[in-house]
Amino acid sequence: MAASDWVIAGLTFVLVCATVYYAFQTHAAVEETRKTVNEMRAAREIQVMPKLVPTIEILSPNDLLPRVSNMGVGPAINVRIHFHLEPNGPDATYTAAFMSPGKGQSVFPKTDSGDRIMNVKELAPYDTFHIKGECWDALGTRHEVDERFELKAYIRDFKSGTWARQSRVHRTGEPMKLIADAVVGIEDMMRRQMESA
Repeated sequence: MAASDWVIAGLTFVLVCATVYYAFQTHAAVEETRKTVNEMRAAREIQVMPKLVPTIEILSPNDLLPRVSNMGVGPAINVRIHFHLEPNGPDATYTAAFMSPGKGQSVFPKTDSGDRIMNVKELAPYDTFHIKGECWDALGTRHEVDERFELKAYIRDFKSGTWARQSRVHRTGEPMKLIADAVVGIEDMMRRQMESA
């Protein structure tokens, strides 16, 4: 074998080693890319995930309504929920095409008295408020709903007499602040006009 053959064989060996090295590096890069894509997919799924939970709407010091609320960050689509007061209480079904994040819907279960609104005394015998059903998120993923609200503990705390309707206070406060800000603006404008005259 001539010296040039040895040089060609050596260079070929180096080329094969470099190719193998780059193949392993490419494989590692592909795996890292897959991992990143999967993490991004999981993060996107969380960003559109609805979370339906049972809550209670306070109508007055004695009147309450079972309610389902979307506490997730994404909208709930094609909502189908069955409400049940346990044990052996009234139930109702709720169906909606869409429920925005932070929004909810009160439910009017049929009571023994025939009323649609329940008072504290009617709710007191029940241990839990249970919702079960399904909804979909914006990506088309189905989410099963099976949540319970400890109603007996809530009623005990509610009867202790401390509750406030924050949303009413907030709604009344905002227009008053707007009016006050407008009055201050008008006063400033009038003061400037008087000074320039």
